[in-house]
Amino acid sequence: MRNAIVVMSCIVVVFLAGLVHGSDLGTAIQDGADRVVSVQNVDGKWGWPINTPPTHTNVGGPIGLGLLSAYAQTSDADHLDSAKAFGNALVGLTSDWVGTYNPLFLVELENVTSDSSYGNQAKSFFDDLDRKSTRLNSSHIPLSRMPSSA
Repeated sequence: MRNAIVVMSCIVVVFLAGLVHGSDLGTAIQDGADRVVSVQNVDGKWGWPINTPPTHTNVGGPIGLGLLSAYAQTSDADHLDSAKAFGNALVGLTSDWVGTYNPLFLVELENVTSDSSYGNQAKSFFDDLDRKSTRLNSSHIPLSRMPSSA
């Protein structure tokens, strides 16, 4: 699963680069990550479409994973700084709109930076979602008590 996410993240970065035929993979990764950094908003998030406000957290997880993958290849501090800016935007949020890949991104960001606040936030998202799921499940009417359709 983790390898599939990394590959998908790299594809996102390369796609966003608007690649020119004939460029090598290293150049493509560098150019793609530079492009992602250039369209990041001041709040650490990205717009949807990518270069317009308002910003959204749900697109950030895959983009952040792509930046971390690019950073692993390029060692470009701008790529890591951009990923950290998105991670900082997530810290302190509730799970009202987590975005599917945001917790995975936060765990990977903690692995890269050794900053436990990112992993703690990922755990908080999961704990909050678990509590909400438990409440939701306990409020459902059991199937045996559902009215039958005529």
